[in-house]
Amino acid sequence: MAGAATLLDHPPGSRSDAALGNVALKGIGVRAADDTVPDGGAGMYRHRWTHPISIADLDTPVADLDAEAIYGGVIGPQFGHVVTQSIGRLWVAEQLPADLPIVFVNANPGLDRVPGYLVDVVRTIGVPNPLVLLRQPTRVRRLHLGAELMNLERKPAADARYLDWLARVAPRVPVDPGFKVYVSRSRLGPRFEQYLEEARLEAALTGAGYHVIHPETLSVPEQIAAYQRAARLIFADGSAVHLWSLFAKPGQSAAIILRRPWHPIFRRWFKSFDRAALTVIDRRVGSFSGKGPLGRKPAVLLDLGAVWADLAATGFHASQTRLHGAADLIREGAGALCAWDEVSAGLLSTRPDLALR
Repeated sequence: MAGAATLLDHPPGSRSDAALGNVALKGIGVRAADDTVPDGGAGMYRHRWTHPISIADLDTPVADLDAEAIYGGVIGPQFGHVVTQSIGRLWVAEQLPADLPIVFVNANPGLDRVPGYLVDVVRTIGVPNPLVLLRQPTRVRRLHLGAELMNLERKPAADARYLDWLARVAPRVPVDPGFKVYVSRSRLGPRFEQYLEEARLEAALTGAGYHVIHPETLSVPEQIAAYQRAARLIFADGSAVHLWSLFAKPGQSAAIILRRPWHPIFRRWFKSFDRAALTVIDRRVGSFSGKGPLGRKPAVLLDLGAVWADLAATGFHASQTRLHGAADLIREGAGALCAWDEVSAGLLSTRPDLALR
């Protein structure tokens, strides 16, 4: 995208672009009218730097947007990456007219519109501007480039100014001391990586007074409202915990039950978004995998007894009952006796190969 005129609107501070990764998203980003890449014209999305094509090298027609606009950044179809890597420039909209479009560039050619969940997130934080996905090189009469103050791969992940802005514009939902939620992945289907026996954990947590939430069945505003209201939150490892972190506040405690290694990028993210305590529970003891597209995403085996004990030790429940699971039988060499629930059995039908840690 080439800007016929570019207004840099960066607050004072160090360069805001992410500091990791390789140039791989070639051809997208912002160039000024003189064909230079302005500060903020490139960025990071899914571990890859963007690199806008030179105006001189364009071999496709250039559209014209004869208007002022705000550069929103890069988007794709993955909810977690959009939440953590596509809204870090939105703070600047507050300083400009609400009718200016916010324009995004596309990391995935198959995406043909701004995802509805991004619209919901943007509206929930009070940004009313029209959202536009640019799908071809576009000359913008005047483009406002706000610093990217938040990105999963930024160091730190979020600038204090962004955190202050977000806290100010977020919906006001008081914490309910009696409301506890478990955020599940058990209904996502076999295309997604999950851990086994989640139904067993859900039943135990329901008995301890938790409400089980399946985020895919709720609108984004409904999810955010539930996450803001809850005093205790337990997450199956996934993008929902990142959405919560944007709106986390004092008076809440959360735990995440891992299904994958706790990457340094995630550590850095939650170090920035630290307004509520987060307990990280890693009780992975093995995984099942197989061939084909489904088998490449393993089904993770947890030590449910250890997970349950960790949750008790960190104040998430007070039950004295031990939770037993398949890991106990597998350790004893009696894995054939495991009585898998329907969801776990479905995951294992395409993932028969067990590897213990």
